Amino acid sequence: QLHAVLPYSPILYRELWYAARGALNRTGHKSDTVLAGETAPLGSPPQNGRTPMRPAQFIREFFCVNGKLKPLTGVQASVRGCALFKTRGPIVASGWAHHPYTKAEPPTWRDKSPDSIVIANISALPKLLDGIARSTGRVSRGLPIWITEMGYETNPPDPYRGVSLANQAAWNNETDFMSYVQPRVKAVTQFLFEDAGPNTAYKKTVRGYWGTYQSGLEFGAGSGVPPGTRKPAYNAYAMPMWIRSTGPAAAPQLELWTWTRFRALHITPATDRVVFQFEPKGKTTWTNETNALTPNPDGFVDVKFPENAYGVPGTWRAVWVGTSSFFLSREVPFPS
Repeated sequence: QLHAVLPYSPILYRELWYAARGALNRTGHKSDTVLAGETAPLGSPPQNGRTPMRPAQFIREFFCVNGKLKPLTGVQASVRGCALFKTRGPIVASGWAHHPYTKAEPPTWRDKSPDSIVIANISALPKLLDGIARSTGRVSRGLPIWITEMGYETNPPDPYRGVSLANQAAWNNETDFMSYVQPRVKAVTQFLFEDAGPNTAYKKTVRGYWGTYQSGLEFGAGSGVPPGTRKPAYNAYAMPMWIRSTGPAAAPQLELWTWTRFRALHITPATDRVVFQFEPKGKTTWTNETNALTPNPDGFVDVKFPENAYGVPGTWRAVWVGTSSFFLSREVPFPS
C-alpha cells in the first residue's frame, strides 16, 4: 500500500538535482565540487503534508529504496518518479552535505529515532549511502560526508534556545573532534560567524524575537554588547582542544587532540610546533608534558600516553608557537 501521505520533497529534490547537475555539466562545471543533500538532522513521524522528514527517510525516498535499502518497484516506484534513475543515471556528486545539529543538547546526544542523524551517530550516514550504493548503483560507494552547517545557539543572547557560552565553546570543540575521528567526514563548517540580529517583528519579551540564529562566534545586533564582540567560542574555534580517555580499562590512555585550524594561512607554517601543557588542580604553574610536536599537513595534532601518569586532576591546554604565531587553546579540565 501507498503511504497515507506520499513524501513529495524527495521527488521534487530529485528532479531539481538532475536539472541542476545537467546544467552544470553543460556549462563547463562537470568537474567542480558539487554536493548533494543538505539534509537536516531531525524530523517528526509522518503525520501530514507539512511534517518535517527525518534524514534517513528522506534519503531512502530520494534514492527510491525501501527500509531494507532495496529498490522500490511497481506502483511504489511509479508514483515517486523513480524511472528518472533509468533515464538519467546515478547521482554524481562530490559528497553528501548534512547538518548534524543537536540543538541545545550536547554532541554526544542521540535522538531516539534511528532515522535521525546527529553528530553522535554521523557514521550512520555513510553506512546508509554505501548500502544504497551496493543495492542500486544509484550513488558511488565511499561518498565523503561534508558537514556544511554545525553550531550551538547561546544564552546570552537567546534565553529560549541558547546554551551557555562555555558549553558552546566546549561543544564546538567536541564536535570537531568527533568529526575528526570519522574517516568519511571531509569538512566541518561553523554556522554562524556572527549572530543574526533579532526578529523585530516580535516584541522582545516573546520567543519569536530570538527566532533567528544566535550560534555565532561573535555577538550580533540586539545582544546588549557591541556587534562583533567575541564569544569564548571564537578562540576555541581557531584552535580546538579536546581530551578523552581511551583504550582498554586495564590500561587506559589519555588522548590529547588539537587543530591548528588556520595553519595554512601562516607565512612559515613548516616552522611551527605544538606543545601540550598541564596545570594540576590548585596550582598556578603550567608544565610542558609533551615534546614540541609538528602538526600534520591538515593541522592536526593527536597524541596518547598512559592515563595513570596523571593521577591528580588538573587542566590541559595546547600552545601553538611559530615564527609568526603564538596561540593558546581553551583550557580543558580533566577529569571534567
